[in-house]
Amino acid sequence: MKPLIKLPDSVTVSEVAALREQWLTTLEGHPNNTLIDARDVVEVDGAGLQLLVALEKSFAAHGHALQLVAPSTTLTDAMNRMGWTLPITNPTAESVA
Repeated sequence: MKPLIKLPDSVTVSEVAALREQWLTTLEGHPNNTLIDARDVVEVDGAGLQLLVALEKSFAAHGHALQLVAPSTTLTDAMNRMGWTLPITNPTAESVA
């Protein structure tokens, strides 16, 4: 099973430092592709998007990928405005277990 990061409802400048540390801890020892459960995001700003972009670039540099699971409309709208995309998958019992 792929590692899973569950995004909180708010991915903004107020949460970025704590989220970064949490994600790095979650991803330690999981060098494979990773799922990001983004269904609960109701608030995202430039700092939150920047953190996601940095995470994606870091994975890509090591030959791995991030994949969004059922991203919220709020997140996809923000990503579209920035011209940024990640592969998106529909949730399954296996992907969000």
